[in-house]
Amino acid sequence: MAVVSLLEELAHLKKISDFRRKGFVYTLEAVIAATLFMTIILVVLPGIQDQSLDRGLQESVHASMESLDMAGELEAGMSASEIEAELDPYIPPGISYSVKLSELDTETRRFNAPEEFSFSEEGDRAELKLWIDYADDLTVTFQDETIVENHDSPDYIQGELSGADGDLSFTGDGEGRFDFDVYTSSGETPDTENLRSVNYIISGEKITEIQVFLWQE
Repeated sequence: MAVVSLLEELAHLKKISDFRRKGFVYTLEAVIAATLFMTIILVVLPGIQDQSLDRGLQESVHASMESLDMAGELEAGMSASEIEAELDPYIPPGISYSVKLSELDTETRRFNAPEEFSFSEEGDRAELKLWIDYADDLTVTFQDETIVENHDSPDYIQGELSGADGDLSFTGDGEGRFDFDVYTSSGETPDTENLRSVNYIISGEKITEIQVFLWQE
């Protein structure tokens, strides 16, 4: 009888031990679940909300520029400060912003080598886009810079030039057309973190890209 009682007691103690072990596992699982939940609440959701806010703000500013453009309030040739003044009523409180402009002035010509073109443009940089329909020992230079040398086949060539003031020369034999693009920028890119930008293009005598920078102080 003593042996039976001892075995029953051991079985009872084992049940208690198993129960406590299961309780510990359940408690640990609950702690892990609570930790994950708090991580989502404190870390993940704010990031998602910030991204949503960014998209909403950018879409709102772009829609505002579309409305101003349709109303004739945005025009090519306006300064960055003039555009900032037009945008100011549409920027929500607590958001800082600035405007940077990039203007593109394109002159399109046909060439029939040998031929020379003179340009006296002002800009930050210039670019040449060249469509060659026919070439036989064709060489193209701008100032002292060789763009194409001894070319003998139809081609498309694009390259940045050393400036916007100088002579574009075609020697040898060839024909085609070219775009002489001059880019001018005004305004600065803010040196700040979490910068967002909205781009909008207006057309006139020159193509103007408006870049609105947005950030929160």
